[in-house]
Amino acid sequence: MRRPTVTFQKVLATAQLPQYHTDGAAGFDFCAAEDTKLFPGQVTRVRTGLRVRVPDNYMLKVVSRSGMAAQGVMVANGPGIIDSDYRGEISLLMYSLIPLVVSVGDRLAQGIVERVPKVNIEVGLVPLDTVRGEGGLGSTGK
Repeated sequence: MRRPTVTFQKVLATAQLPQYHTDGAAGFDFCAAEDTKLFPGQVTRVRTGLRVRVPDNYMLKVVSRSGMAAQGVMVANGPGIIDSDYRGEISLLMYSLIPLVVSVGDRLAQGIVERVPKVNIEVGLVPLDTVRGEGGLGSTGK
């Protein structure tokens, strides 16, 4: 099976192309292209300095790195979704529980490319005859 190609363009000299860090990695790492500070309880936009072209029928998800999340630093809108028709710079919306100094080149988030099927949307009756029915928000247990 042929791999899809995601194309990146540097818009800042400090930008670093994403990289997979192991052969089995599902995601490639996004790095900061600017020095900045993250403050507890705040969302901070961090530039990657990269524009992207995602193939048609695919999306790029931006998600937290587990090592950063373990420290209390996460992608605020995780997963962030980048559609195939977006051509702007990728920014990371980072939420932190701790004060953190971010330097150019720090790996903050990861990207995962996924195929996106288009679906038909229609109006109709939705049967409630499942075990769960209308139960939501904790209705299946702890």
